[in-house]
Amino acid sequence: MDEFLKYFLYFLLFYFFIRIIAKWLWPILLKLMATKFRNSLEKRFNQEFQNRYRDHFNKSTNTSPSQKNDTKLKTKKNHQVGEYIDYEEID
Repeated sequence: MDEFLKYFLYFLLFYFFIRIIAKWLWPILLKLMATKFRNSLEKRFNQEFQNRYRDHFNKSTNTSPSQKNDTKLKTKKNHQVGEYIDYEEID
């Protein structure tokens, strides 16, 4: 009987010790995970933004304003929607 009480007390002490440690460590672990996740998202966003900005900047600096207007007009003229089909109703 003494052995049982001894092991039971050890189990209770261990259980409460783990609960107390978990109460203190769980918020810290969640904060660390959230900051890691946020940092990875910021890094991906900044990389994507810089790539798009660099591509846009390179496109805009390679052409003069008159070339930009000419290319816009050419793309609008060359853009074909398709053939017009006139449907008639059958009674």
